[in-house]
Amino acid sequence: MSCCISLCDSEGVISPFSLVVVLDYWDGPVSGLVQCGACNRSFSFVPLFDMNEDTRWLRAGEPRVYALRALSEDAYGSIISLLECGSGKAEGPVWVPSPPPGWNEGKAEEVARLISEASRPVMAIASVDLSEAVLKAIPLTSTPNPSVDYYKELGL
Repeated sequence: MSCCISLCDSEGVISPFSLVVVLDYWDGPVSGLVQCGACNRSFSFVPLFDMNEDTRWLRAGEPRVYALRALSEDAYGSIISLLECGSGKAEGPVWVPSPPPGWNEGKAEEVARLISEASRPVMAIASVDLSEAVLKAIPLTSTPNPSVDYYKELGL
């Protein structure tokens, strides 16, 4: 299995992510968490595209471009524990937690708070399916700029 640490050194690799936790979905993952199966590093992922302006992500089979933000081991563990309280055990490769009606709003706020404490974005990745393959990845050395076309930056 490849490791997330080497993603920026290669193209078209088997995904290193052993668990993809989908927190927002629109014809595919929009945001959530991933954990590397090799080194256990975990990240939150968010889109690096404007869902209202850019329609490339809507086309079937087209890659989506995400920013990865590193999560501490404690934060990741706490998020998974909170989500498991309402949705059952996290199982991969893709897990879409669905808390039942009446799930404590305070738990949802705690999940959001823990995700907000993740590092600044450290990597941009392109993938059609985060559990299957990563097409390309580049390091992010600064906060993503909304005017940058990260599809072009990644050569897509």
